[in-house]
Amino acid sequence: MIIKMSIITGIFFAAFVAYFFYGYNEATKLPDNNPAAFLRTNTTTDKQIVVCLGDSLTHGHVSYNYVKLIF
Repeated sequence: MIIKMSIITGIFFAAFVAYFFYGYNEATKLPDNNPAAFLRTNTTTDKQIVVCLGDSLTHGHVSYNYVKLIF
């Protein structure tokens, strides 16, 4: 009985750790339109550039991505 409970506890712990690391990875991932990616494109256009400064709320990983409404 103790071995069975230990296995079940280990499975739940492993699932929790995997879920935590997945969430951490998603929360700290850079958006597709980050400044480094923009500079790599090296495109010159006559369009105006809008800069939105902020945190994870600005690039839409935690809430709705309101920056995409501009485009």
